[in-house]
Amino acid sequence: MADGKSMTAVAGEALTQYYFVIPDGDTNERMLIADDPDNINTFGVCENSTADAAGDQVDLAYAGQSRVYAAEALEPFDLITTNASGQAKVADPGDVVLGRYLGKMRQNGSNLQNGAASSAPSVLLNPFPFRLTDLRCAQVLFDPTTNSSERTVAAHTLAASVPDNAIVVQSFFDVVATFTGDGGDTSTLAFATSAGGITFNAAQSIASAAAQKYTLTPGSPQNDAYYTVTITADIDGDGIVEAYTYAVLSDGTATAAEVVNALVAAINDGIDQHGSAGNTIVAANDTDTLTLTAEGTFAGTRPFSVTAGCSNASEAWGVVETTAFTYTNRWDAGVIIPGNHQLHNPATWQKATALGLVQCTVGTTALLTGKCYLNYWYFVTA
Repeated sequence: MADGKSMTAVAGEALTQYYFVIPDGDTNERMLIADDPDNINTFGVCENSTADAAGDQVDLAYAGQSRVYAAEALEPFDLITTNASGQAKVADPGDVVLGRYLGKMRQNGSNLQNGAASSAPSVLLNPFPFRLTDLRCAQVLFDPTTNSSERTVAAHTLAASVPDNAIVVQSFFDVVATFTGDGGDTSTLAFATSAGGITFNAAQSIASAAAQKYTLTPGSPQNDAYYTVTITADIDGDGIVEAYTYAVLSDGTATAAEVVNALVAAINDGIDQHGSAGNTIVAANDTDTLTLTAEGTFAGTRPFSVTAGCSNASEAWGVVETTAFTYTNRWDAGVIIPGNHQLHNPATWQKATALGLVQCTVGTTALLTGKCYLNYWYFVTA
């Protein structure tokens, strides 16, 4: 007996040693010679040395090492299945994989059989048959920097497609040139197929999602009081979150607006010195409130937090309003943006209902620049 897992069963017809078998489907579950490489129910190999008639007890190997009659020459580590006569053949795309030919290796001091046609070489049986589908990878370029016709607010057909009945299992975007919009970064990108129902991503802003905002309001400025704002963020983009504190001193004669404007200047000067040259996170402000929004180089990609303080405990100075911040990837050069499909999560897979061309729909405002590759993997099914 082979060095594997075996069981006993009842023959439904005369069986041949080392041939694949399959249950007959009746309630008695008698074994027949396997006859279809596409049948997921094929189960094991007959190990009896003599032909068995219907009703006889037979020994079946269903996992581990066994031998199987080869209908054709097998190469080491070939994935195998049955042909129409229960004999081993190399599995083709769409076939059910029943095992793997081990090759002429040594085990227990002796050579295993070679994989010549009409021999019975040793194989490693698969106790959980699976279908060998044709996994394909596709990549398509969206390049409005080079192709001005792809900048307009419209659906742009790209040079790729998804076949009918294909199952898309993985997708992501490799951004190689930063996307910018005409009139601000309000443009959106949405990749999908023209038919078949495959959606690679929901319409997504090339900048950030909703801006993160903090509104701070001082009361009546106090005499000789320090007003502080501490911003915690990865301002310089080195992957390390730092805390920066900015302060102004009020002599009691300044108005609330003047205190705010002084803090605006201090913060913007500090941001400029701490690695975001030419950028600010607060705008000029002539009111008595200080509004901080994500407008720096880390806008939309690195959230920040704010605390406020005053050396005079009686001062009503603090955060009185915040807006929710939703993290999304900004479409900047060097960023990898996940698509809707994840190989490890079958719930995200999509099956095409028709042949569809890949399209990118530009929304809201036209693009000025940008370049990315959409990469996706799919199985071809019947």
